[in-house]
Amino acid sequence: MLLPKGGLNWKAARAQLPPARMLWNLVTRTRFLLLVALTGIVLLLWRGISSSASEMQSFYCWGPSTPPIDMSQNEYARWNAHMQTPVVFNHHAPLKVDSESIKHVDLNPVKSTRKAVVNEEKILIVTPLKDAAPYLSKYFELLAELTYPHHLIDLAFLVSDSKDDTLAVLSSELDRIQKRPDHIPFRSAMVVEKDFDFHLSQSVEERHSFEAQGPRRKAMGKARNYLLSAALKPEHSWVYWRDVDIVDSPPKILEDFIAHDKDILVPSRTSTLRCSAITLANTVAQTSGFTDTRMELTLKGDSTTTPGSSRIRVAN
Repeated sequence: MLLPKGGLNWKAARAQLPPARMLWNLVTRTRFLLLVALTGIVLLLWRGISSSASEMQSFYCWGPSTPPIDMSQNEYARWNAHMQTPVVFNHHAPLKVDSESIKHVDLNPVKSTRKAVVNEEKILIVTPLKDAAPYLSKYFELLAELTYPHHLIDLAFLVSDSKDDTLAVLSSELDRIQKRPDHIPFRSAMVVEKDFDFHLSQSVEERHSFEAQGPRRKAMGKARNYLLSAALKPEHSWVYWRDVDIVDSPPKILEDFIAHDKDILVPSRTSTLRCSAITLANTVAQTSGFTDTRMELTLKGDSTTTPGSSRIRVAN
């Protein structure tokens, strides 16, 4: 290939181009314009034929070239075999709720199983308090010994009609135990105050007297209802009611209760007296034998029993 002396440059390339007038004459010739028009028409016809062919392919008839009325059962089945018409029954568009005053709580994921520790099931320990200042130190001592993971335990207390320093002692004990640097602090703690204007001596004789049982247990029921309604959260799998005056309990008491895998579990103490009387502590199970057998129920605190006892006497 021969190149001009000095290499390629714009002036040399421009000299090789035909004059602009010659190009204009070529473009404006009738023969050239006719060629361009024919080329455009051919392209338009080709595109039209291609699209028509694809549309015709979409409406290709399946089955034999026979009217449906003349088809056999097998031919009719093959003819309809390709049909897969989607059907939607009772379709409802999703409802979007934007109101901030509406809250949705799904309790389906919350389970109560024997594998509570593995599943990290949360436990709520609830304790009603009244004039309980002398018992709180021992209460928290036993609570700290629980072997169930403390980061899965919530504490809740209701202080009502107290004349002593229950609230202050409770607050001090909670603050002390929750500030510990080890694994003892619990997941959370709640203190609820609610007075019911019920005042009763803390002496065993008066607390367990027959006359005091109705008002006393009514106030206890109210306190438990208020405490549970305030403290129970959707994430809680178990609720453990614990008295404040317990002096001893096994560290694995929660695991022992959970192992039974029952909806309601009540520990009881029974003993037999004179081979004819059964003593139960705050627990009566109404079974078929209970209703079929003629029995005499002695209420707690009856004048015929010792203070604090509960008896079901079999009267055969």
